[in-house]
Amino acid sequence: RAAVRRERVPILPIAKRLATTFAQRAEERGGTVEVIEPMATPIGDPTLLEELLINLVDNALNYGRPDVPPRVCIAAICLGDTVKLSVSDNGVGIPEDQRERIFEVFTRLPGTDAEQGTGIGLAIVRKAARSMGSDVTVESEVGAGTAFSVLLPCAEDRPPRS
Repeated sequence: RAAVRRERVPILPIAKRLATTFAQRAEERGGTVEVIEPMATPIGDPTLLEELLINLVDNALNYGRPDVPPRVCIAAICLGDTVKLSVSDNGVGIPEDQRERIFEVFTRLPGTDAEQGTGIGLAIVRKAARSMGSDVTVESEVGAGTAFSVLLPCAEDRPPRS
């Protein structure tokens, strides 16, 4: 309920901390949580960004494919004046007709055996993104994985254009 802050948020330390936090869970299935460096610095709310990333990484590990080691990647790349913050995985994927529904509270992807979670993680992700003036997008292929992305203003200093 606090006011949304708009400040430079170094994503790298947050991403590394989350990779460490989730490493054991990924390793139990022979998988990894990777941080793709270098990482661009967005302008956003540090608390909301951390919550967003926690829920996306947790979700990626919950919806892995059976007998496939999970691979979760956290990236933040600069696209002009925008940072594309993304979490991608090699999990079950999301059918196109479910890509909006998954953001509803208490909704889980049908036909999966995700044992953990409350069904509110992606609703939290969407609310956090929208609170910062963005939204979350989904790219997915059933049986091959999913990438969730949020676009935020870039905090990087740029040399003047000539």
